[in-house]
Amino acid sequence: MLIGDAQKEVAPLVVYIVNEGPNSFDEDIVLFTSACIRRAGTVSADQLAIFEKFPRLFEKNKFRFLQLFECINLYLRYGAAAINSSQPAIKMLLEMSLKALFVQSPKLVNESDNCEGALLLQNLILTCCNSFPREYWVSILDNMAKRLKMKPLRHAFLTAKYLLYCYRKHRGGHRHVSGQLYPPVIT
Repeated sequence: MLIGDAQKEVAPLVVYIVNEGPNSFDEDIVLFTSACIRRAGTVSADQLAIFEKFPRLFEKNKFRFLQLFECINLYLRYGAAAINSSQPAIKMLLEMSLKALFVQSPKLVNESDNCEGALLLQNLILTCCNSFPREYWVSILDNMAKRLKMKPLRHAFLTAKYLLYCYRKHRGGHRHVSGQLYPPVIT
């Protein structure tokens, strides 16, 4: 079965992506979508329909990315043209990034959740900066100033996460001990 055929078979399950019931398929659909995008090297129309549901899933996850982090980075990498041509998509990603950057909850959230917001914001800027209207830049700078006044992130953690990101982005991936090449995305 080809990737496109598999995606069409899974498409009816998208309505369950933010299901609160016992049959929640959201993480499975996100993982499947990530695998399909990585394998095909492109973003299909069906995958763009799933992309539109990410804010609700992000909210369900208490403003933490979890599996969405890798998936959104794949959308930015392989679907940059579609995202750049859609101001609502850019605004959605900007709002999600800023919410993750500021989320505070001692029981659920740790520094990595805040750092993922910062890294996604950086990736969004690198990918879509030419499509940003002036008010997005104002919002980003205002929010960065607010974040700097809050409890600081541990420098070592953020540095390690950023270095891993840069290494994968510029090196084209990294190898596991087994020799398998990992894709150059943030995980």
